[in-house]
Formats: sequence, C-alpha cells, structure tokens
Amino acid sequence: MRACLSVVICFSVVFGSSGLRAENACVRPSSLSPPSGKRFMVFISDLHIGPGRDKSEPDGWNRYEDFRWDNEFKSFLEKQVASARTMDIDGVSRIDLVLVGDTFELWQSFDGKGCRPNVADAGCTEEEARGRLARSVSRHAVALNAIGWFAEQGDNRVTLVPGNHDAALLFEGVRGDAVDAITRDGNSRLRSQRVRVAIEGYWRSADGRVYAEHGHQIDDDPNRFDDWPTNLSVAKYNSSGGRGLKEAVAVVSPAV
Repeated sequence: MRACLSVVICFSVVFGSSGLRAENACVRPSSLSPPSGKRFMVFISDLHIGPGRDKSEPDGWNRYEDFRWDNEFKSFLEKQVASARTMDIDGVSRIDLVLVGDTFELWQSFDGKGCRPNVADAGCTEEEARGRLARSVSRHAVALNAIGWFAEQGDNRVTLVPGNHDAALLFEGVRGDAVDAITRDGNSRLRSQRVRVAIEGYWRSADGRVYAEHGHQIDDDPNRFDDWPTNLSVAKYNSSGGRGLKEAVAVVSPAV
C-alpha cells in the first residue's frame, strides 16, 4: 500500500489527501534550519528505491522494485538546478529537496532470507534493514550519487522524511548508511552538511509556513504507527489477508 504525500501550506492552501490537521502540523518545532531568504521547494515521495534487477523475473526486475529510472531521475535533478539558477537573481541554486517518505523500499522487499520472522509484512530489525538498504544502494548508485550531487550545488539542501516503507530510517545505523550512500562521493564533507534524515517525522520550512509528511499517520490509515516517530512498535494489517499483524520491531528515541 502506498501512503499519500501530505503537504500543508500553513494558513493558506492544503495539498494532498483530505483530513490534514494544519492547525496542529504547523505549530510543531523543526530541527531543520535551512538558510533563510527566497528558496525553491521540490517535494518527491514514494520513489521506493529497492532491490534492483533480477534475471529470474520475466521483465528482468525484482518484483518489489518500483524505481527503474535512475538516469531519468538524475536528469530531473539537473534540470531543477538549472531552472533555479536561471530564476535566481544571483544565478545560485537555492532548493530544498524534500524526499517525503518511502524513498527506499525497506519493507516489501521480502525474498525469504532477509528478515525474521519470515513474514513479509513484519518488518526488520535494524541490522536486517541495513542489509536491505545495502542491496538497494548497490543497485542504484546513479540515483543516490545524483542526490548527493544535487546537495553540492549552490545552496541546496536535501531532507529524507521517513515513510511507512522506510520507517527503518529512524534506526541510527540505517539512516547513517543512507546518508553515507548519498554523501560518500564528490565533496563528501559538503554533502554531509546538507543531507539529513528528518527523525522528527516531518519537514517544515524555515519560515514555518510549509509542512510536509508522508501521510501514513493521518486519520485511520492502516499503515499508521503507534507513537510515531519515537516508537517503532507497530500494529499493521496483513495486506493479503486483512488480518491484524503486530510485530514489535524496536523502540527508538531520537533526540530532536
């Protein structure tokens, strides 16, 4: 199941699904403090970067791979930078790229040997999730390096907001691996200063007017987590049978 991207323009316009609680969302503090001034914002959700190709499948792709356009994604980011430079009075790219959840497929990439217990919807421990992420990173170097390149340009920033399919980014080791995969090449020091995972579970602009989250916590979504994002004990529904499935994955207490 794909959760919707939810973006709220505080006290102005609401995008995404109905039922957004703008009055609550926009008063939350944010640990992200990008440079002030006029900035462009680009929101992308549900890339589901996953296990890549699989020669045993008829189409040559793993059945859980939704992201099959590394080069196209790279071109898209390059065009965003070029457009921002054209529109900026100083010719500088000033973009907040917000990857609003499910950037990685760390849930439905079950292959019978990755996680325990052997139940597709149960999720992973931290180490098992790191293994899944490592496989995705190895199969999508072009896209991840493109995100890192984007972060280097002008005064850009990149934020990964966890979603229900990559909730494991709340694990310190998993998010560290994700940021490292994006920042390891090029000017790695600059990239590491400009790429972060939003462990608070949302992104908010520096002026407080724009708020974005993945959307799985809204109302009675079956992908909703208890005590998100500080507790990864989760009650989910088995998507194939509709039965309640409860799996205590871990408890994390990120310092916001």
